[in-house]
Amino acid sequence: MWKFLLFISAVIVWPGSAQGERVFLATHENWAFYKVRVEGQMIGNNLLETCENAKMENVCYGTGGGRCKSNWELACISFNKVDISCTTLAVLSSKLCGNTDYLNCQPLDDIFLYRRMFEGGSWGMDYDTHVEKLPGEDYNDKYAVCAEVSNCASSPCATGTCTDDGLGSYTCTPCEEGTSCDQDKQVYLTTHDNWAFFKVLATGPMTQGNVKDTCEATGMGYPCWRSGTKCLHALPTWSDDCIAFDLPDGSDCRTPTLGALSIKLCGNDRYWQCPPLFGTFVYFYTGSIYTRETGARGVEFGSDNMLHGDDYYNKYALCATRDTNNNGRGYSSASCATGMYYTPQHSMFPYIMLFSIYAWIQIRMF
Repeated sequence: MWKFLLFISAVIVWPGSAQGERVFLATHENWAFYKVRVEGQMIGNNLLETCENAKMENVCYGTGGGRCKSNWELACISFNKVDISCTTLAVLSSKLCGNTDYLNCQPLDDIFLYRRMFEGGSWGMDYDTHVEKLPGEDYNDKYAVCAEVSNCASSPCATGTCTDDGLGSYTCTPCEEGTSCDQDKQVYLTTHDNWAFFKVLATGPMTQGNVKDTCEATGMGYPCWRSGTKCLHALPTWSDDCIAFDLPDGSDCRTPTLGALSIKLCGNDRYWQCPPLFGTFVYFYTGSIYTRETGARGVEFGSDNMLHGDDYYNKYALCATRDTNNNGRGYSSASCATGMYYTPQHSMFPYIMLFSIYAWIQIRMF
């Protein structure tokens, strides 16, 4: 009798003990996908709450990327820019099982996705019976699909290919035994106009605020999309919070900061073809024109148009510090900048002009 009661007790507490259980599925476009155990009814709001409690992002039935806005909500992540399919399960099946036939992909068994207009606000599938379109209100204690930024999103491998192992780890393969294949967190780029430029690995979305905070956390300043010198009134993408520097030979007021650095690093202003700058984002001053912009601006290989930082995570912030090592000599590694602090250099020109005007007025009065 006691054995029977213990068995019943174990069955009763099992769902609670399994609540929040995570199973790593796959990575796609900087996202790591998991199925997370839900406690209770598989309705849409319960799926969203499960992901939020796990400190992860919500995933909808639709991917939300590109033209795929059907069955997708703002409460969910947006992905699938390469357009494998407009349905999340088909994308995950292509990563897990090599095709988009998700009903025959065993790792996706018992998964439910947020779909607001479906019964109960969720849509599920069962691998064993090969049945889909299961209304969440009729099922309990299954899995929600949740996502977090992939451990490989920042391209952490200096050599080899990064594989997200789930739960906060990654592997660089191939990697020569006895060596570190991890990417440097802080990389010296070049020195120009008495500024030493670095790219510093950031955590999270590449917003203007994150670029600014990343640079300041290392004791550095940050450049704007434009240089701020001579071109101040020509292009409103510079702020006096940013450093200012003279543009190098071979550039003009239309040359952005990344183009200026590309001239120094690669001999021309085509920054989208300059490997040292790949994955680097620059503070983009919005002024009164770009009032809705929050993302920094960046570059990846082949991206001849500037990338919007809101769509990218864990990339490099472009930072700068006054060069105290004689035109860059001494910056042989990321550690060389440690302990160097940026002090804003304010021009005295406006104050001199104001004093001159004040003196002229005083002379005229007498």
